[in-house]
Amino acid sequence: ANSLQPLDYVDAPRRQSPAISVQGAALVEGTYQNFAAGDRARRPGPSAPAAVAIWNSISPALMWIWAGGAGLIAILAWIRMVRFRRLLAGTLPASQRVRAVADELASRLDLPRAPEVRMVDGAVAPFVWCVGGRATVLLPLRLTVALDERQLAMVLAHELAHLRRRDHWVRVLELAASVLYWWIPLVWLVRRQLHAV
Repeated sequence: ANSLQPLDYVDAPRRQSPAISVQGAALVEGTYQNFAAGDRARRPGPSAPAAVAIWNSISPALMWIWAGGAGLIAILAWIRMVRFRRLLAGTLPASQRVRAVADELASRLDLPRAPEVRMVDGAVAPFVWCVGGRATVLLPLRLTVALDERQLAMVLAHELAHLRRRDHWVRVLELAASVLYWWIPLVWLVRRQLHAV
């Protein structure tokens, strides 16, 4: 009764084949999904081309804004230099007394050359002008008349110390940074700190 008939040997593989086919199909489907997922991971996301397109559209406007700001800062600096040049043209040479004090202090500070000292008939603070030529110390005329020898030496020593430290080159770098990086607030903060020193 338990013996197999000839047809059973023929139908046995047919009855097992659907199960094998399902397992094979599942294996193939899983392999395809893994391959497709890896292919999608290697492709750039849709946001990268969009970001590049946005940058390409706004970069010309940003360049024009930067150039306009840099040009404005450069023009204002040039106007300030022209005004100082006009101020120098209206100054008076220092007296022999003031020049002697300046020469002695320059020698003590090991300056290669004593600066020129000019008098300004106006209410201005003492400062050093060193652009396109010999360094010049500008002093208000009323101040030098009111100071004695020791006080005058202290004022001149302060201004000559700026020359010894080469602060005028720092001002040149400061101007260049202000023109190139005018849109960075930190640049203006550092500039304010330098002017306060």
